[in-house]
Amino acid sequence: MKVALYARCSASKPEGETIEAQLKRSRALIHKRGWAEVSCFIDAGYSGITLDRPGMRSLIAVVESGAVEAVCVDSISRLARSQADFETLAAQCRSAGVRIIANDQG
Repeated sequence: MKVALYARCSASKPEGETIEAQLKRSRALIHKRGWAEVSCFIDAGYSGITLDRPGMRSLIAVVESGAVEAVCVDSISRLARSQADFETLAAQCRSAGVRIIANDQG
């Protein structure tokens, strides 16, 4: 499965939520399942209050292009803070046939 990784941390990041830590956990998960990382998007220093972030915009473009089959993120909270924004993103992924996989969801 072709997977895009996504990681985000705001300026006030708690310990364990660094970009590096998030990516390490996501890479371990996809490696364990035998999937291939084809792209990686990062929003360092951005709040999850909106989807209007550089890395998120790029991720959405790749999802819509059909270049990936799944998006892997350490935690759903890294994608969006509001339920409405998450539902918007989830709908875009569903419409493109792309799964969202979160490490904290198993």
